[in-house]
Amino acid sequence: MATGLVERATEADEPGLRALLREVTVPGAVRLSYQREPAFHAADACLGDRVDTLAGRLAPDGPPVAVVQRASRTVFVDGRPTRVGYIGGLRARPDRTVRTLVGQGWTQLRAVHDADPVPVTFLAVTAENDRIRRLLAVQRGDAPTVTPVADVVTLALVVHRRHRTHAPVDPADADTLRAALGPARDLFPAGPLPRLGETTEVAVDGAALTLWDASPVRQTVVRGYDGVLGRVRPLANGALRMLGASPLPAIGRPLRSAFAVRPVWRDAEALDAVVGAALGEARAQGLAFLLLGLDARDPALPLLQRRLHVAYRSTLLAATWPGDAPPSFRSPVHVEIASY
Repeated sequence: MATGLVERATEADEPGLRALLREVTVPGAVRLSYQREPAFHAADACLGDRVDTLAGRLAPDGPPVAVVQRASRTVFVDGRPTRVGYIGGLRARPDRTVRTLVGQGWTQLRAVHDADPVPVTFLAVTAENDRIRRLLAVQRGDAPTVTPVADVVTLALVVHRRHRTHAPVDPADADTLRAALGPARDLFPAGPLPRLGETTEVAVDGAALTLWDASPVRQTVVRGYDGVLGRVRPLANGALRMLGASPLPAIGRPLRSAFAVRPVWRDAEALDAVVGAALGEARAQGLAFLLLGLDARDPALPLLQRRLHVAYRSTLLAATWPGDAPPSFRSPVHVEIASY
């Protein structure tokens, strides 16, 4: 059986990588494809300041059948700026032969790690994605030791007519809050916000976040509805319309959503207030959902869960190779889903 090869992606792989993202779906009650149109690398800045892309193929001149990216960025750990890595964007065609690429993939990722060493590298896997979990469990090549760091809850908060815009804020207010509160949160990004395109600062007393509509460079496209949601979708759409919210998208259509980027807050009530303000801004921009990720242990989560939402669960994992010196993390950690 041919084992294929894993190597750095080239400019010639661009169309094939985008086609792969359109083809491979992430399972769940709503099956999704995470796409990057019109250019695969246009969203790399949100992943880190260094990003390496690896493509797997079953023949030397064949199209990509798997892709993974390794990024590095600076975050706060125990109040100090610390370089960490992140492995993300892992997509693979469902062919059984793709499993033969796993060992080479780990070996190439280890080579990238050795060229840009960090004490710990993270990756996130959705709860329903058993296939990717099985691939990660294949101990071939230079596979790292993988341990869980946190369970993550991503809230897709529904935007509806009751959400109202607030007076615009001075971006300096948000920067002041981040400078005061960010370093106290492990894995909170250090340094300036990367160039993400059009963003909107939202702040209230004691909390701030940046609203980012990533659709010009990253799209979340619905590929199917399963389980109970698949059966009751017409009823759910009727209820959403009564609330003045957008119906669930048709299959093949994107979710009109924005990320809550770099949120900071003094207490749960302040976070709930700034999320309410952000939902009003999202409504003014014609968006249907606001996406916010939290450590499942975060005491602010139960208050936000009272808002109308769809929840997605995932696990944040730490990957370490021999010689790495992973720090310990305070609980709960900061979750930046826009960088996953």
